[in-house]
Amino acid sequence: MKTTGEIIKQLRLEKNRTQREVSEALRITSPALSKIENGGTSINMNRLKQIAIYFGVSIAYLLNEEPAVDEMESLKLKILHKDQEISVLQSKVIALYDEARILGKH
Repeated sequence: MKTTGEIIKQLRLEKNRTQREVSEALRITSPALSKIENGGTSINMNRLKQIAIYFGVSIAYLLNEEPAVDEMESLKLKILHKDQEISVLQSKVIALYDEARILGKH
């Protein structure tokens, strides 16, 4: 399970941001951000909220308590795909049932 610091680092890297860019946006020093990413310091709720807003994620996501938006979209697409597969299979079952009824009458 990833730590909050690891998640913050991952988000920073995914957005192709340097520690300097992120630390300036958050108005903290680069060494302070480095400590956060490496788990060398705790993060208060105000800072956590600030980081969540900056990266466009929830605090729960930073705390590793919910899936990322991308993961959720991926899961939704998988569910949609499975629903489509079920619909196709249902149609095939109905067609086979109708064919069996017709053949059974002869």
